[in-house]
Amino acid sequence: MQALVSEKEAQQREELNALYVAMTRAKKQLVFSSIAPYGDSGLTWWKRMLQFAQPIATVVQVQTTAKIVTDRQQIELMELPKFSDLSMEQNKSDQYLDRSMMAREDQSVSQTARIGQAMHMLLQYLPLQHEKENTSFDEVLIRGVQTEFDLNNDEIKQAVLMAQQIAKGKGAWAWQAGLIDWCSNEIEMVSDGQLIRIDRLVKRADTGEWWVLDYKSESQPQTKADLLAQLSAYRSAVQKNQLDSTVKAAFLTASGDLIEI
Repeated sequence: MQALVSEKEAQQREELNALYVAMTRAKKQLVFSSIAPYGDSGLTWWKRMLQFAQPIATVVQVQTTAKIVTDRQQIELMELPKFSDLSMEQNKSDQYLDRSMMAREDQSVSQTARIGQAMHMLLQYLPLQHEKENTSFDEVLIRGVQTEFDLNNDEIKQAVLMAQQIAKGKGAWAWQAGLIDWCSNEIEMVSDGQLIRIDRLVKRADTGEWWVLDYKSESQPQTKADLLAQLSAYRSAVQKNQLDSTVKAAFLTASGDLIEI
């Protein structure tokens, strides 16, 4: 039961994240459309915005494939007020709007987080490499990641460099086709009732060992107790599903190190 609750909460956070991206990326206009849902949770984008919208009366013509219907009917469009017109009290009444206002309060933290997320996505889509093959990231992928996280040219270069350091560093074997029996990225599991996400999980073909790999942009994540506890929990979750196998865990850092715990 707790696993289902955790999964539902994760889905709701993802829905809010997508709405935040839509609202902050729109350059001139953001349009919402909706149909009557089969089941309504009350947490849709439409429902969240509706409380702030005012009706706009307009008349439209309905066109069919045969002719333009001459009868005119009234429909209702809703328009949000300008963001500056929303009072702080209105914003506080909706958890998402409150978060979206505060999300970029600390620009340096936001920038660091976005670069780190871009690094993760680049590694997520890096395929297994064959012997003597140069590790590189597809230019289309790089441009897509740059757009996804709204990075300038210097920021995406930094994200690519960190990803390359990880993929070419001491943990490079985790992408070598000849050494890997099984691999996957962004693995979701439930550990002690909590939903967790593992950056990369691989099984070595030579030793049969499972490795839980956690990417970190910082150089010494092993010095932080919370990060150590988190990675240990990831390893324990995998071990419960691989009772007859050895499960190891390590940080892969942007300085190219593999730090086993």
